[in-house]
Amino acid sequence: MQIRIGELSRRTGVAPATLRAWQRRYGVPVPNRTESGYRMYDLSHVELVQRLRRMVDDGIPISEAVRLSQSSQPDGLDHLQAAAAATIPESASEELEAALLRFDGPTAHRLLDDVLARFSTSLVMRDIVLPILARIGERYQRGTVGIAHEHYATALLRGRMWLLARNWDQGDGARAVLAAAAGDQHDLGLLVFGLALRERGWRIVWLGANTPAVDIGEAVDIVGARAAVVAMTRRAPAAEELEALADLSRRCVVTIGGSAATPSLADQCSATLLASDPIAGAALECFARP
Repeated sequence: MQIRIGELSRRTGVAPATLRAWQRRYGVPVPNRTESGYRMYDLSHVELVQRLRRMVDDGIPISEAVRLSQSSQPDGLDHLQAAAAATIPESASEELEAALLRFDGPTAHRLLDDVLARFSTSLVMRDIVLPILARIGERYQRGTVGIAHEHYATALLRGRMWLLARNWDQGDGARAVLAAAAGDQHDLGLLVFGLALRERGWRIVWLGANTPAVDIGEAVDIVGARAAVVAMTRRAPAAEELEALADLSRRCVVTIGGSAATPSLADQCSATLLASDPIAGAALECFARP
């Protein structure tokens, strides 16, 4: 059976642009070509891309993942050692931050293209995007950069994250509904969490900012979601909101996270409290089997 690149992307969760970048830079996957020049793929390509994605999700640079995939034991000790040693060069973060602070969009996008082609999305979020946003935010608070710098960096990086989130409800995994609590307008950390969860095979149903708990529950019931993830960044939700989340916890896994989420609130709504790091939160046991 032959499939097009869009179907290969749907089956593996790897974006078509990333598949083309892997082929161009590392020579895999090599498509079959029709007489009219269309790329076509078979089940061996699906298996290869899935294997590469698993290794990249473990933090292995794509160049090393390709080498390991061509060895006789791609999931052996070399795989584990490479995952443990995988890091994004600090210079990549420094160069990207400098480009953002001088409002140099073309350079910023080029640098992001490079690291996203070489490393997993979670690794890029953890080691580059979140630290840069934190540093620029701190510099703004100290008065060493202006609000324009913070807004520009946030808008550009958020835009790239939304491109990565495209079609994140496709596939065969279980669904998770993601929303910020009623009255809460901040959902950037939730977006990062959704990307990390997607890399683990989950399908994402995005509700976004300021979503009452009863509406989160309605979405869960309609799509048959296995989990609901609720961001709380400003203040504790009202008592009726917590009661609605507690009711929802009888129908699916409910997790809460964000600067306003506390162990006490988690107890009140029978939820699991997420780590402050959204990448680490997606690795919790309750998300282990999508």
